[in-house]
Amino acid sequence: MEKTPLPNPENNPIIDLMAKPPRKKYTKTDASEQAPNSNYYTEILDKELARINDEKEIKKLKAQALAGKFIIDFQNPEGLWDRNINTVVKIYPVPETLKSRRDIVLKTKAYFRLQRLNGYEQLQHPDYQRLRTHLNIVTQKNSYDRALRLFDSIISIYEALGGKMRYEEQKTSVEFAGVEIEILIAEKNKRVSVDEEERHWGNMYKFEPSGMLRISVSLERWRSGEIEDTPHAKVEDKLDSVIRKTLSLVKYELDLREQHRREEIERRKREEERRREEERLRQLEIKRNKERDHVRGMFRTLKREMIITIIDRVLQTYGYPEVPENPDTATGAYVIKLLSLKSLFDLHHTTSIDSLLTESDINSLADEFFGNES
Repeated sequence: MEKTPLPNPENNPIIDLMAKPPRKKYTKTDASEQAPNSNYYTEILDKELARINDEKEIKKLKAQALAGKFIIDFQNPEGLWDRNINTVVKIYPVPETLKSRRDIVLKTKAYFRLQRLNGYEQLQHPDYQRLRTHLNIVTQKNSYDRALRLFDSIISIYEALGGKMRYEEQKTSVEFAGVEIEILIAEKNKRVSVDEEERHWGNMYKFEPSGMLRISVSLERWRSGEIEDTPHAKVEDKLDSVIRKTLSLVKYELDLREQHRREEIERRKREEERRREEERLRQLEIKRNKERDHVRGMFRTLKREMIITIIDRVLQTYGYPEVPENPDTATGAYVIKLLSLKSLFDLHHTTSIDSLLTESDINSLADEFFGNES
């Protein structure tokens, strides 16, 4: 048997197993490439510190909001509200996930689950009456969660600014300074063409949910404002516009009420002046009537004196100062009549005279008397 020959060192060099591999030498270029790694960790640390500071600041601002620091004073101009609005919108952004434990939000979620049942099953459900009071949301199922997150943030902002939420059946509203503003979140529909096979009665188009939301704020259903999704911005980024539109409606209503109040004050003032003028004219008329009555009395007295003077002069001129002895004659009868008339017109006579003798009556009486005398 042949032996295997040993390796020749000249042909196959022996590798030293204990030898260490050579160290990698770092050049200046390699060192410059590692420099950004340290800056990267510094940026991460700065961002984390900024996030912690922001959280502390938000927590502090929320405590101030709960204490009522950001309540809107409608006596101030609208320009002074911006700071409060921007701060509160920053405190309560729309969350990415719904974590609210607000009672009305939970009721609305339960109401949405109830909508999965048919009409009869809904009426038979034990929570049907309780869940009829919910947030005013009109969307499809895919937008329920987003609408709830929006509404929850809007409610928090309203309450921080001093609003009082009111929840009724098919109605959600907020009250500022006695002015009630109704809120609605609805989904916009888009018009799509209908295939010829599906067309009925000439309907060429149909409306389908678009996934784009619209927030409506209205004042007694005749003055309203809308903020909606656009291809470039969502309503989540426009909450400040929603709040400003709401507060502008409140300010408008307050100014209108103030105008009506001033007009009512002016009307009452004019009415009071008119009443005083009427009373003054009434008192003046009473005074004038008294003066007229006094003048009438003076003329009556003067007329009585004139008549009595005429009668006395007639009787004295024709020799009949007293009652004649023979009243049966015609002259005696007239004398008696004149004396009776004198007694009737006596100033001391207390009997009222309804109709006085006119001048023509006296003249006719005198003509008749003198004619008989002659």
